[in-house]
Amino acid sequence: MRSSYFLILFFFIISCSEFKNSEIKTIRSENNKEDLINFFLNKGEVDSAHIHIEKIYNKDPDNWENLIKRGDVNFLLNDYEVSKNSWLKCLEIDNNNESCYNKLIGLYCGVLELDGIECRDFISKALKVNKRNKTALFFKAKNYIFQEKYSSAIETFEKVVQLDSNNIRALNELAILYDTNKKSEFYYNKMIKIDSSFISFYGLGMYYQKKNMYKEAIKSYLNAIKNETKREAYYNIGYCYLLMNNLIKAKDYFSNAINTDPSYLEAYYARAYTYKKLDEIILAIEDFKFCLMLEPGNEDARLQLENLK
Repeated sequence: MRSSYFLILFFFIISCSEFKNSEIKTIRSENNKEDLINFFLNKGEVDSAHIHIEKIYNKDPDNWENLIKRGDVNFLLNDYEVSKNSWLKCLEIDNNNESCYNKLIGLYCGVLELDGIECRDFISKALKVNKRNKTALFFKAKNYIFQEKYSSAIETFEKVVQLDSNNIRALNELAILYDTNKKSEFYYNKMIKIDSSFISFYGLGMYYQKKNMYKEAIKSYLNAIKNETKREAYYNIGYCYLLMNNLIKAKDYFSNAINTDPSYLEAYYARAYTYKKLDEIILAIEDFKFCLMLEPGNEDARLQLENLK
């Protein structure tokens, strides 16, 4: 099957080309196999990729590149045990292989138990191999957060940024950790320059909202929505307008949040509260009732409803 695929591909290339280039040669069979796995992964056909990586692995089980790829494919299939064993075997072959350490750190610290012994152990080993290992440093900082050692977390994340100034994940963690400090705004703006995504603008909006800078917050949330429509951004805009006593706009944005997610309890409650302030009692009652339908034990909604009857 594999040879016929590349034979077809070969003739397709020849038919589309009107020139010969002596430097164009057939790719080595091992690379062809890896390219085919990547082809399936790019198409989202993980099962097909799994079949092919197992064939490659069975023919050469001591090739560390095959072991990494095997671990990657099984990771996508949530077969973490096979992934773990593949990457551990990779380290048996090459105890200084940074890629294998990073895979295991991602598994133990990012998926399994952040504060587990294995997580800390692989971070420590990886940093002995390379003290500038960004993956190890990142998860070391995350571990500090888990232990509520926030100063150490900041210091370690800043080391990551020194090594990679465009590391979005580390910048985002720093922006969150600095909270209402001016440095938080600095890091969010840096994120926006690198990648003006939803999370960058949304985070900046949260910063401004905490600082009671509601107009700036609304502007950031609107920019976030331009990148991705999410209920939280609409809700926070509504909340800012509510705090600014612009009840009509607050109601409209709470409605937008509900339209984005019809099961958004907090938005129904906030809109009901806004209707109450607008003296639109019937609409307020309807929304408070809907809150109780979504969450029958919601005591705040029950009390509000009783007060309106």
